Amino acid sequence: MRETISEVSRSRIVLVATHLVEDVRGLADRVVVLDEGAVVFDGDVASLETHADPDSPGDSDLERAIAALIGTSR
Repeated sequence: MRETISEVSRSRIVLVATHLVEDVRGLADRVVVLDEGAVVFDGDVASLETHADPDSPGDSDLERAIAALIGTSR
């Protein structure tokens, strides 16, 4: 799947919605995180990881950043 998306994205915009957070690292140049329909982040993966909260759930900075942004650690 990753190879196909990478191939197609060379000449088109590809929108991927996933709950598999680590897929984001391998696929995305740009990430938009939504919380209850509102954009809470729009940028690249490295910038997203700067939002990681060590108290948020997750096994990686990417997972902890998304959890912090969508409020799962509230």
